[in-house]
Amino acid sequence: MADSPIRVAFDHRIFSQQVYGGISRYFAGIVPHLADCGIDGRIFAPLHNNAYLGTLPRELLFGRRIPEFRGRRRLCAAVNGPLSRVAMVPFAPQIVHETYFGLHREAPRGACLVLTVYDMIHEIFTNLLGDPETRAAKAAAIARADLILCISEHTRQDLIRFFPEAEARTRVTYLAFDPGFAAGATPRREARPYLLHVGPRWAYKNFAALLDAYAASPALRDAFDLVCVGGGPFDATERQAIAGHGLGQAVRQCGADDDELRRWYRGAAIFVYPSLYEGFGIPPLEAMASGVPVVAVDVSSVPEVCAGAAELAPDGSAEALRAAIEAVAFDSDRASALCRAGLERIDRFSWAGAARDTAACYRELI
Repeated sequence: MADSPIRVAFDHRIFSQQVYGGISRYFAGIVPHLADCGIDGRIFAPLHNNAYLGTLPRELLFGRRIPEFRGRRRLCAAVNGPLSRVAMVPFAPQIVHETYFGLHREAPRGACLVLTVYDMIHEIFTNLLGDPETRAAKAAAIARADLILCISEHTRQDLIRFFPEAEARTRVTYLAFDPGFAAGATPRREARPYLLHVGPRWAYKNFAALLDAYAASPALRDAFDLVCVGGGPFDATERQAIAGHGLGQAVRQCGADDDELRRWYRGAAIFVYPSLYEGFGIPPLEAMASGVPVVAVDVSSVPEVCAGAAELAPDGSAEALRAAIEAVAFDSDRASALCRAGLERIDRFSWAGAARDTAACYRELI
C-alpha cells in the first residue's frame, strides 16, 4: 500500500496582504504541483483579494475572494488567523508552511513549521527601510521554524550571517517564473525601440543609476526610449532628474497587468535590471523566457540565477551600466547569444521543479 500523502497547510499571511506580488505568485505556482510529489497541499486564506488564488482548483483552497476596500488588509489580518485554525482542524496538517513573517505561531499544536525566507533586505538596509516590526516578526518566525527554505544560496548565506544558529535548519529551493511569459505574446510596438525596466525603482533598486547611464550615452538616447513598467508613477525626484537630463518623453512609466507585461517584455530591445540586491530576482527570468537579452548587475543572487545568460555590469554605477547596455545594444551577435543562453537557462526554473525540491524538504520532517 502506498504511503499516504503528507498533509501541508499554507497559511494566510501573504494572501492577506498581496493582491499581486512575487511571494503569493510563488505559493500559487508550487501548490498545484505538490500532488505529483506525494504532498496534499492546501492554502488556508479565508478572506483574501489575491489575484493568483482564483486560478487554483477549488479543492486546493479554503477561502473566498472579497473586493478591495479601505481597511481590507486589517480585516483579513484580524480574522484569518482564527478562521484558519478552525478550518485546519479536519485537514489535520502535519506541516504548516508559513507564507510570511508573524510574531506568533498560528499553526495547530503538533504540526511542524516550515518558513520561506525571501531576502534579508530589512536587516541589510536598515537605514533605508526602517520597519522594526517586520524585522521582529521575521526573527520570531525564524526562531520557531523547524525548517527554513531560502530562495537562493545567496539568501541562505545572508540569513546565516544574521542568524548563525539557524544554519542547520536552512535549505535552498529556487523560485520559478510564470510559464505564460514563454507563450509567445504579441510584442508591444512603439514608435522607437525601447530599453525596459520592470518593477520598483527606489533605493537599492538603483533606478537612478540606470537613468544616469541612459542620459550619459548619446548613442543609447539616439536609438532607444527607456520604458518603466510598474513601480508607480514617477515621483518628484525622478521627474526632476528626467527633466534635468533633457529626456522629455523618451523616458516614460506605465502600469500593466500580466498580459500587458508579457507584451512589453516581448517587444523590448533589452531588459535592464539595475538592482543592487535581490533574494532571487524573477524579472530577469521573465525577460529570458520572452526572448529578450538581459543586462543586470553582478551582485547578490543575480549571477547565481542568471549564470551566463545575462550581460553583468561589475557594479551598479551609471558608467558600468552604460557600458554593459551598449555592449548588448550595438552588438547583434552578443544580443542573440544572450537570448539563446536565456532560453536555455530558464529550463532550470519551473514550478514543477520548485515543488519537487520543496516536497523533498517536507519529507525531512515527516
